[in-house]
Amino acid sequence: MQELVGKTAFVTGGASGIGLALGRAFAEADMKVMLADIETDALSAAVKSLDAFGKVGGTPCDVSDPDSVERAANASYEAFGNVHVALQQCRHQLSR
Repeated sequence: MQELVGKTAFVTGGASGIGLALGRAFAEADMKVMLADIETDALSAAVKSLDAFGKVGGTPCDVSDPDSVERAANASYEAFGNVHVALQQCRHQLSR
């Protein structure tokens, strides 16, 4: 895990469940973590729960909206620089 220290992870669906668990694991590995989620209240709580790890941020993101994804990616880059690990761990139902 030494190669992850100081690197940046971007996790969609990061406010709860597997996304939050992965965000926590990355933070525990001394990575910078940007959590992204459409549920802004849950996102704020998730970021607060990881405050002790240091470099953790949160940004609103609706993965069904390309502009929202771009804004979230830009927020992550502005906060932490290049992203080294990107995970899309979100519940998104495609419409028919």
